Amino acid sequence: MIHMTDNPFSMTPIDRPEEFIGYTKEKQELENSLTEAGVTLVLSDMGFGKSSLVRVLRNEGKGIYVERCTKDKLYSTLRQYMSFINRMTGKDPTDVVNRPVFIDECAAMVPELASTFNNMHDRGVKIVLSLTHDERAELEKHPVNKTLFDRVTRTIILNGLTKEEVVELIKKRADGKFSDKTVEFISGKFRKPRDVVRICHNLWNDMEKNGKEKVTEDMLGFVLPEIKTKEVVGGEKSQRILDYIRNNPGVKRGEIADALEMNPNSVTNLIKLLMEKHLVTRTADFKHYAVGPSNREVKS
Repeated sequence: MIHMTDNPFSMTPIDRPEEFIGYTKEKQELENSLTEAGVTLVLSDMGFGKSSLVRVLRNEGKGIYVERCTKDKLYSTLRQYMSFINRMTGKDPTDVVNRPVFIDECAAMVPELASTFNNMHDRGVKIVLSLTHDERAELEKHPVNKTLFDRVTRTIILNGLTKEEVVELIKKRADGKFSDKTVEFISGKFRKPRDVVRICHNLWNDMEKNGKEKVTEDMLGFVLPEIKTKEVVGGEKSQRILDYIRNNPGVKRGEIADALEMNPNSVTNLIKLLMEKHLVTRTADFKHYAVGPSNREVKS
């Protein structure tokens, strides 16, 4: 697709609070945690809005934001918030800066950086780590990182937008240029913010490229070839797994395999498909499963 500079569906994380849609409860919970002791984790898989959430709070003046954190980037960012006297006297910024610090994308956190966060935490600085579930699991394997994660007192998980929030996101940016049927289809199929924005971004470009005044449902096939294929979720085994998780919230993968007498690898693959549809989600400890937002909405 040709990228149009005036496309309102930007593929980069948003910054402005007025553009942020959804996660009202999670945003409030994160704000509340900024005055509490302990480290806060913001967890989700890729594309669920972690970066946008912490960037919005930064732009609301709630803290300092460091993206793709390295030691050099951390120090250079913190120096911008030091007093003139502290800078002139060569103070270590991690020893004097007291504002909350949002660390976004720290998948390659080295032991020295983890030790720095531990020291800042012990000095009373609020640390917020934004990670994927897989990044957290990998980081926790290292002893110094584990010491940092032992200080976690609150975990906030982003599981996706509701259908109503997807509708709001599209209509707020599209300014009437998406037909109601197009909005209904997208909001009925997708919950991950990045997927919604990517699809709408391509539809908008296709509209402009072909000189149309509005995105209509007949254009969906050009940017969503997958709508012409068979749905991957909905088989008997998937339904059995979904029913079991619904009736046994917080269950582990191995327990599902044992109870349903299914191959553990098959269970893993089917759970991944259910998670892609947001019918199943992982709990805060990364080891258990519960029904996701799409399934809760359908059953309510």
